Amino acid sequence: MKIIRINAMWCSGCIVMKSRWRKIEKMYDGITYIDYDLDMDEHEVTKYNVKDVVPVYIFLDNDDNILKRIDGEVSKTEIINSIEEFNDEV
Repeated sequence: MKIIRINAMWCSGCIVMKSRWRKIEKMYDGITYIDYDLDMDEHEVTKYNVKDVVPVYIFLDNDDNILKRIDGEVSKTEIINSIEEFNDEV
């Protein structure tokens, strides 16, 4: 499984979410995390139809098919539930 995380330096919600993600990363092996900045990685971000709302989290299978997309700040529990939902499928 891959998780693309799209953030921005000016985004307060993104800063909050980084703390949640640090805790979650320690819980799961075998997940690849790819981080993009909305402003600095414009070419990559446009592939995923991200406009001005961040953070955005895109869950991909090993063939880069989109499994789920989460827009905006969410709870640690919601992220964990999404990982658990798809981690067995990939």
